[in-house]
Amino acid sequence: AYAYSTKATLLIKPMYLYFFVYPLFVAAGLAWWSNEEDSSEDFPILLAMISSNLLRFMSFIMLLTADLSLAIDTETLWPTSTALVFGVDFTSMLLVTLSCFLVEPMILTLVGKSPNSQNAQLSLIFLATALINAAFVTNDYIVFYVAFEAVLMPLYVMVGLYGGSPTRVRSALLLFLYTLAGSLFMLLGLLGLYSHTGTTDMTVLQHVSLDPSVQRYLFICFGLALMVKTPVVPFHIWLPRAHADAPLAGSMLLAGTVLKLATYGIYRLVLPVLPDACDYYAPLVQTLAVISLIYSSLATLRS
Repeated sequence: AYAYSTKATLLIKPMYLYFFVYPLFVAAGLAWWSNEEDSSEDFPILLAMISSNLLRFMSFIMLLTADLSLAIDTETLWPTSTALVFGVDFTSMLLVTLSCFLVEPMILTLVGKSPNSQNAQLSLIFLATALINAAFVTNDYIVFYVAFEAVLMPLYVMVGLYGGSPTRVRSALLLFLYTLAGSLFMLLGLLGLYSHTGTTDMTVLQHVSLDPSVQRYLFICFGLALMVKTPVVPFHIWLPRAHADAPLAGSMLLAGTVLKLATYGIYRLVLPVLPDACDYYAPLVQTLAVISLIYSSLATLRS
């Protein structure tokens, strides 16, 4: 059940890590180039534009070639009890494509900036893109958690160093500490999940039936972490400050892809693994969703 068509598998299998490794190398190259005293001011933008178009091209080709199903095609690179398993389904490939398509608009916002600021932000954009894509292509919850948290570091630097407000450092700290504190609940939930099942492989856990009482306390752990990162009222306090004080590229990164990680976590982790708990807490979640919808609408009208 967990396979693409043969044609799609042959194309996609060698490319699982491309969307993580390639932008990571580009980020390292841009960071190194920015430290060169005699470096050309135009080369970083040119390299970033070429790299972003390569990412867009490969993601679009893979999206068109993949079987349009919810099946997951996996490849285990390091078989252990918590294996480095990577794979995609159509939903995760859509999000990878979105992430790759947003790189170029973010690059264009940096044209005309000072060379030091431009090069540093270009490197941070590709680093964040690599970590976001790693979260979308992994089939292991531990790797997802690491990528989920690591993406906060480039975002923190972008807001704290290159934001356009005197309060940018405070906003960056609020973003980092608030979301990190929320994600500690996810770590607690993953430890509980592993203690009950002995694995963190997504494709295995989708077929594991947990006791409803266990599902409920795991739902609380994962739910708190994901509601902070989504965010849902009343866990949204960090978001307006981060958006207001971030540079344009950072705000695009935050709204375009980083916030999608939490929704993807609900889709990939909570719904398939904790179905009984989802039914139990559905009224509470629906109530919070309606409150968030009304609150955000009123805030939009006020602004």
